[in-house]
Amino acid sequence: FHDLGFMSSLKSAGGHCAQETAEMSVEECVETKANTVVLPVWTRAIIDNTEVNPSPPVDTISIVSYNVLLPNSSDGWWTYKMYDPRRKLSSKVCSWQERKQLLASQIAEASPDIISLQEVAPDSFETDFDFLKALGYDNKAMHKKGRFRPAFFWKGDKVQLQGEVRAKDRCLVAVFKSILVEACFGVVNNHLQAGNAQAQRRLRQIHEGIETLRKLRSKLIQQNIIPDDLIASFPVVCCGDFNNDDMNSAVHRYLLDGVYTGNLSSKPKINVFGKFEDVYKANPFPTLYCPELISLLCEDPVTAPGVPSRILKEKLSSIYKAIAASENEWTMNEVESYLLKVNGKVGRGSEYRSCIEFMNGTGTLTESDFLKVYGRELQAGKYWGVFHDLYVLGETLDEVSGRFEARYDYCYVSNAKILDILKMKVPPGVCLPFEGHPSDHLPVGVKISIHR
Repeated sequence: FHDLGFMSSLKSAGGHCAQETAEMSVEECVETKANTVVLPVWTRAIIDNTEVNPSPPVDTISIVSYNVLLPNSSDGWWTYKMYDPRRKLSSKVCSWQERKQLLASQIAEASPDIISLQEVAPDSFETDFDFLKALGYDNKAMHKKGRFRPAFFWKGDKVQLQGEVRAKDRCLVAVFKSILVEACFGVVNNHLQAGNAQAQRRLRQIHEGIETLRKLRSKLIQQNIIPDDLIASFPVVCCGDFNNDDMNSAVHRYLLDGVYTGNLSSKPKINVFGKFEDVYKANPFPTLYCPELISLLCEDPVTAPGVPSRILKEKLSSIYKAIAASENEWTMNEVESYLLKVNGKVGRGSEYRSCIEFMNGTGTLTESDFLKVYGRELQAGKYWGVFHDLYVLGETLDEVSGRFEARYDYCYVSNAKILDILKMKVPPGVCLPFEGHPSDHLPVGVKISIHR
């Protein structure tokens, strides 16, 4: 799929289908098996850059951040559960082969100088992204820890890595130099921890990333690799999946204000690179689109997020009784039949582990324990998995209407002029991922100008 014919056909399909779905209702979009390909577009940033236009030479550097959703070539078997079950998509659409082709078309269209990825799989990293070499990305680096790892790819004819790439908690840090103007800049690639209870860890992660960049820059100065300029003039792009959309939260205040003084830290956390600019502040857009499920599946999303709602309890009870040979309990045969339907195989998935735990060597699973299995799924935030399982077990959620939309992915810039931002348009009513987009996230990106 590296040939121009493949790329052209994808672009053509994307333009055609975008026009067809423009006036569709939510219900029509769910039913449509469109070959829509969502392609990125660079657009002028509507932002007040206070920097005076520098004297030449000037270089434009483009950076795209993309949570690609864990590749399912060898890991990530559950990826098919992320797709809206109402669209009744084939397993081929959810395969890495298909997702890889979509990803290739999107990156080829945006053609950034540096790609900051989140959720790459270490076991298949080399083959999952082998298409990038043909697109000019002849350099790469991946985090050395974790199942879901951040990674960099960059074009060696545009930028050069200075020193080594450094890794912290779900964060990758690098200093690059523009070949054209020989000016250096830093990039912090983040995949911050998810969960409402993880705000303090997210703050620590972002602060560690910034501090790691400071230390790396100091080392490069000592080694005479980069000049000893003022730290306040050193351009930095801090990007990634922040797993948080509250602009008043600690992570965002730390970047926007240049310091955090709230109660999540015993002492002020100072951002040595000063105040950052949210490149999308004038025209933000969601980077997550999924069915609005939480209010339907949880008894109370705030006070009881792990307690199934009345509707969910009724549907799970119907499923339990439909599978049970006896109304009071499942034997291992019924449990295995259930697991084959939802996970495709016995022995994998959190549902399997919960079932085995609750059976506790008795050989039976009660209806009450079956409800607890899905209480745990809700507690873990796997609403999409519960939604999928209901459908494959014959229980629909006709009450679902509308989409949950959130902005989890960001690009922040310090000490550089912001030129363009990357934008993507999702068809009305469609949730991510779908047959025209390979991830549950949209990418974000920025073009900046740098100079000596």
